[in-house]
Amino acid sequence: RSDKDAWSSRVSMASSTLQLITTSGRAERLHQILATVIVSLGPLASGLGKGYSSPALASLQNGRSKTVIISPQEASWIAGLSLLGALFGDIVGGIAMNVGRRRVIMFTALPFTFAWILTVVADRVSLLLAASFSAGLCSAILVLASSIYISEIASPDIRGTLCSVIKITANVGLLVSYVLGTYLDWRQLALAAAMVPLLLFLLVRYIPESPSFLMYQGKEDLALRSLQWLRGPEAIFEPDLLDIRNSASRRNGRLCTRLPSGTLIKPILITCAIMFFQRFSGAFVLNYYAVTIFSSTFSTLDPHSVAILHGTVQLLASLVFGALVDRVGRVPLLVIGSLLITLSLGGLGCFVYVAAVSDTEIGLDWIPLMCVTVFNIAYSLGIGPIALLLVGELFPVEYRGLGGAVSTSFGHASGFVVVKTFVDFERLFHLSGTLWIYSTISLFGLLFILLFVPETKGQRLEDIQRRMELT
Repeated sequence: RSDKDAWSSRVSMASSTLQLITTSGRAERLHQILATVIVSLGPLASGLGKGYSSPALASLQNGRSKTVIISPQEASWIAGLSLLGALFGDIVGGIAMNVGRRRVIMFTALPFTFAWILTVVADRVSLLLAASFSAGLCSAILVLASSIYISEIASPDIRGTLCSVIKITANVGLLVSYVLGTYLDWRQLALAAAMVPLLLFLLVRYIPESPSFLMYQGKEDLALRSLQWLRGPEAIFEPDLLDIRNSASRRNGRLCTRLPSGTLIKPILITCAIMFFQRFSGAFVLNYYAVTIFSSTFSTLDPHSVAILHGTVQLLASLVFGALVDRVGRVPLLVIGSLLITLSLGGLGCFVYVAAVSDTEIGLDWIPLMCVTVFNIAYSLGIGPIALLLVGELFPVEYRGLGGAVSTSFGHASGFVVVKTFVDFERLFHLSGTLWIYSTISLFGLLFILLFVPETKGQRLEDIQRRMELT
């Protein structure tokens, strides 16, 4: 009884404090949007962390830092350990989902804040490495929990729109890091980034737990109260509760009687392959080493300005993606995107090679700028967002958590490898050769997509899973 009263008082406090409108028609949308905006502070913080590495590592290596100076190898470890932490975050987050989506978000936001504070006070490389790993771990947990929470609280007619907020806020965070990194040093930028997870911790307590999770836990009264807060007091709740109850029953029954088979193995192979090609497309390297790469690529343009343009294009393209994906389809966007990634990276590599062997400065910065812009558009409309989308569509519902954890963990492991080895690749093959390697990998990714990735546009999840079993 005390849990119910405590939860009810929090909802009452939230309603009075934030002065929400609670009429049924408007509350159905406003409360869901409010909850989505609050939990999307997690992906926003994740985007800030992803974008932080580019200006911060440049600041730590160019002599602007008077207390900590790092080598290129140490820079690669700082960038790579965040992805290694994310790998473990996927595993921890998948297990932690059993205690509640909202609770996981709340108790991950505070350690995320402390990781940034550790970065602010760091006076040696070992502390920066520890902070990077911790931030990556917390980031992965928050993105996973936020994704599941939003998908479970949203009404069917606005679920796609609300779920797209995760990618949009992550790109906003990336862009904000690039902009602030132009004016702030690495300590000041870390302090600014710490404010977002702290704000998340303070606000998430005022939204309810996912009704689906509460129903899975057998707390039907709390599930009903959660639905009332999210969808308005005059909404019809019985169908919602019945759907959730039936889903829980099917899930429990299948888990007891069904073992992993081709239904699980094939989606894992496809999604892991797509995650691999996504990571080795070069996008992670451009995000983490943007300022460093652009400094050696552009002769007249400011690298920080190009990094800001890089983040802006990703943000705008992610907005367009939401409007195209259910009209054009997954496979056409993947094919067109992978082809453009192959061509843009190959072209950028050729420009860098010619500039390196030329005795004079060739200028023509519009050529690499065009290559980078095309790459960002292609990635943000294709393999960037679709890789995670396929994880939610190809796996059966009873194995979605397990399959998602395996795929995203493999993706973060691949991301760690590509970020950590970039410095070694650049030393062995120069920047031009490294870009050509990523371009070739993207070409193989294009062939894989044409041969093995199924189209899922407009199909019911049950039909997709049945098709996976038959092919």
